[in-house]
Amino acid sequence: MVIPFDWIVLKSRHLVKDRLISVRSDTCQMPNGTIVDPYYVLEYPTWVNVVALTKNQEVLLVKQYRHALKKTILELPSGAVETEDVLPM
Repeated sequence: MVIPFDWIVLKSRHLVKDRLISVRSDTCQMPNGTIVDPYYVLEYPTWVNVVALTKNQEVLLVKQYRHALKKTILELPSGAVETEDVLPM
């Protein structure tokens, strides 16, 4: 038997909303009646990550500066999908 674990969203408001990110604060009620407030939701545009392999089965990575870390790190190539991108591949 599968027991649903659906939350009811009682209230929702956007704290930040622009073309790259949206931050929402929800007030939710769990099935047992517990109220969760705030429950933060990060909304992003459609996003893709790429796992590119060389002929020798090596994974290609890119160096990317991440300001929150204040570091340049290695990561998978990725990015937002533009609305005119019919096939993100």
